[in-house]
Amino acid sequence: GGDLQRGRTPSEFDVNVTGVWQEGNLGEGVTVCLLDDGLDYSNPDLTDAYNAKGSYDFNENDYDPMPSTSSAANHHGTRCAGEVAAKANNFYCGLGVAPGAQVSMLKILDGTVIDSMEAMAYNYQHHGNYIYSSSWGPPDNGNFIDGPHVLG
Repeated sequence: GGDLQRGRTPSEFDVNVTGVWQEGNLGEGVTVCLLDDGLDYSNPDLTDAYNAKGSYDFNENDYDPMPSTSSAANHHGTRCAGEVAAKANNFYCGLGVAPGAQVSMLKILDGTVIDSMEAMAYNYQHHGNYIYSSSWGPPDNGNFIDGPHVLG
């Protein structure tokens, strides 16, 4: 535990990104688009990383992907965005693997999700959203995992 707070990471938790940073690759010029339950773009680690143009709320059909509730269960997308692009040296929290990158949010997991919504999300602002990340999957009850549907 203490090593993580002193800047040292035990090898089993190391994603080996420091070498990439030392080469000057911090993610500048790249927007990582997350498809999730929303993004709290007022989070101090993410305000400078937020790309509003690449973001959309498919549940409410508006341009504000803020999570609809303050419940911790509804902030998965914000946490994922922090893992990508949380900024350095702001005395707030952690550091993302690409602190120079921008993040956008396509909010689709805060209501009923249909296949056509997923298809639209994966095509939204695709000339500016360079990387799409979806860290969620089909239903899994421990014995059976539902397969992906045809997007269309």
